[in-house]
Amino acid sequence: MTQNLQTFDIYTKDNRIEYSLEEYTPKKLKISKKNIKTLISNFSDKIKIKPAMSEEYIWDEGWYLINPRQYVGRISLPDIVLHLNPKVHISNLFYMISYVYDLDLFREEIVYYEESSESDIFEFLVRFFNKTVTELIKRGKLKYYREIEENTRRPRGKILIYEHVKENIIRSKSYIFCSHDEYTADIIENQIIKYVLYILSTYSYKDKSLHDDIVENYYRLEDISLNIITNFPIIRYTERNRYYEPIHNLCRMFLDNIYISEISGYSEFLSFLIDMNKLFETF
Repeated sequence: MTQNLQTFDIYTKDNRIEYSLEEYTPKKLKISKKNIKTLISNFSDKIKIKPAMSEEYIWDEGWYLINPRQYVGRISLPDIVLHLNPKVHISNLFYMISYVYDLDLFREEIVYYEESSESDIFEFLVRFFNKTVTELIKRGKLKYYREIEENTRRPRGKILIYEHVKENIIRSKSYIFCSHDEYTADIIENQIIKYVLYILSTYSYKDKSLHDDIVENYYRLEDISLNIITNFPIIRYTERNRYYEPIHNLCRMFLDNIYISEISGYSEFLSFLIDMNKLFETF
């Protein structure tokens, strides 16, 4: 199911403190009331949070024990970012992701990750996704004939009598309600990709050029409608659209694991969490 999205903002400024945690390993962190309130309201069902006690068993005010449990990825809060790292080697995590989401091409990128200084799981996945979008756009956007219905002064195709009478007999006699076929790239296959680019463009990255590259690809899809994808649509792949399947699998991976926190007085914050228990079960 899709829902039309009218606006989008890009947030580029990010001066938040970053903390690194490990799956199932509690860590004592100093967190402000604003951030702890956001963490509890949005992630208490995933992250274990409790006040940190001093040696005298008195709450050390402002300090909390944060346990990521089985989740890896990143959590974005108003003033801090929590990086949740897996206990398994990062290459093993990527292999599981590539298997679960059927990402054969991604396995080639894992070697690059191991040889690079990249330390952010999420940014590495985003970079690979955006690179795949760039390659798809170079190859050519998929287009289909789609039936367009419109109320116009320049009719073409066939006149829709019922709709014409309903809309125009009383209101406007200068318009004709008609339908016609149009060869367009504004189809669900492309709308999925644009929506994921939109979501990823709302985050600030360590590598500022990554954000710029995402926005560039977003605008390269300017002829595509921006719709909210609430349920990932069922797409039948044929020889004609088969080359879209890998990037759609990437889109599904992001949409399955991205959380958007709406915080009063602040921009929306994008978090990305992978449930390692579910990943192991599917693997």
